[in-house]
Amino acid sequence: MSHAPQPLAKPNDYEPTATDNVWKGAKFEPRPMFFLSHSWKGWEYIETDASGKWLPHDQWGKSKGTGEFLPRIEKIPLVRGAGGVGEDLDPAKLVGSLSKKGCQVFPRGYRPMGPFRNYIKVWDSGRGPLYSEPWERASKLPDGQIKFTLDEAKHTEFRRYMRDEGVVAPMSPEVWTLIRDRHVTEIDRLKELAQGAKSPKLEHMQNILDAMEKAWDAEYARGAEFRAGDELEEIPEESGPDVEPTPAEQAAMNRRKPKKAD
Repeated sequence: MSHAPQPLAKPNDYEPTATDNVWKGAKFEPRPMFFLSHSWKGWEYIETDASGKWLPHDQWGKSKGTGEFLPRIEKIPLVRGAGGVGEDLDPAKLVGSLSKKGCQVFPRGYRPMGPFRNYIKVWDSGRGPLYSEPWERASKLPDGQIKFTLDEAKHTEFRRYMRDEGVVAPMSPEVWTLIRDRHVTEIDRLKELAQGAKSPKLEHMQNILDAMEKAWDAEYARGAEFRAGDELEEIPEESGPDVEPTPAEQAAMNRRKPKKAD
């Protein structure tokens, strides 16, 4: 995949000609170089239709789509002076900081990402490059503003690949508990407000919880092969060589022994 600057597409996939300067008078925010990262807590429940587009929240839990947990893959910008990034844009310190927080980092060209490994798209603005992900589309609005929008179906395909191929660490039971507890807290709040009366919103939230629980069962089963080996084995107390206590430790133990009755 080439990383050469690409022409900007207008709405409706309009392809500019060589004489059509779509960047003339354009207004846009900086879009710096970046890399992708995933935090172990970065999971969310969504429902999609058959094409992969996200369903609105009010349609969740109605068996009209597919409910699943997907990883949130974050875009980490490389900006001089931010997160320890130097003038040479060396991300080593930033990567180290993220790793200490339990984040995975996926540099461009990372082979396990398969067809998505070359994930940086470059746009030539005439005033410096703009960087985006492949599932972001750029268009020029009538007022000259450059707008980037997300292709939800393509983005969902990418996130599913990262999950299904084990590129990201599998969702843990601890994360599921955090997500479920937040949802249950909202259900309890609605129950208190309803005071036993029929509440469509409460029923809707309960239906979503039921769908989330089914999705978690599927997610836990799917991640089992990648999760194998993550459990810590209990170390028997008698393992390891015998070590004689130091005089100070022995004195402390003696002080803790109960006195014998006379």
